[in-house]
Amino acid sequence: PFSAVVVTRPEGTLVESLTAPSFDGTTNVITIPAVTGVVYTIDEEVVAAGALPAITSATEVVASAADGYYFPANTTRSWTYTP
Repeated sequence: PFSAVVVTRPEGTLVESLTAPSFDGTTNVITIPAVTGVVYTIDEEVVAAGALPAITSATEVVASAADGYYFPANTTRSWTYTP
């Protein structure tokens, strides 16, 4: 008998470069980047690109691929910021 490894690639458009949100520790403001094919969420709520109100507690931002897009394997998809 023969064995084989089958590797499947997700369908859609590859998000070549996933950009992490930026964080200003002086003002405690997270800024969400505008990246085609990426949806950023906080507490499972979609957040728009741009500066958010200052955070007062640890906040996790999660990136998900939008419909029709996918990320490369082993891509960092979440970031936690602490004021």
